[in-house]
Amino acid sequence: MTTFAQFFQRFGYLPCGDGELEPGFQKIALFAKGKKPSHAARQLPDGAWTSKIGAWVDVRHTLEAMEGGMYGEVVQYFRREIG
Repeated sequence: MTTFAQFFQRFGYLPCGDGELEPGFQKIALFAKGKKPSHAARQLPDGAWTSKIGAWVDVRHTLEAMEGGMYGEVVQYFRREIG
């Protein structure tokens, strides 16, 4: 998890407490199964989430729709300020 946090910080993302929409910020949700990172999703300006599923195109979804199963649970949120 530390490596992923460091990666996101390189792009201006800092850990934050939740996935609620905050005007002026873009958020990332990091998923994990157990202690192993498994997936990440990016919040869209309207509060929905998007992510790439395998080699397919980006899909729009809720976090709840992605939790459980093969992706595990959201374990950390990150945010960065957008202009």
